[in-house]
Amino acid sequence: MKKLRKTAVKKNYIDSYQFLETKPTKEAPFNFIIITTYKNKIQFDAREEHFQELIKAKGKLELLNNKKPGEFRKTLFSKDVYHKEN
Repeated sequence: MKKLRKTAVKKNYIDSYQFLETKPTKEAPFNFIIITTYKNKIQFDAREEHFQELIKAKGKLELLNNKKPGEFRKTLFSKDVYHKEN
């Protein structure tokens, strides 16, 4: 995830990103928060296409302990917010 976002910044696909580590609680049962920021609606609207391009270019999926992402990764909360500039 981090490598993809570093490349996405270099290719001007995203404006910035943050990876935050947190302690899981009953109310918020997750270890990491990923925040991805887009410069404008054009970047935001192209996000799926751009990330698919980066994933494809990366090549073969490298698995840890032969576990696929769906076996250990789960999105508990996602929010898309677009702030239109004046």
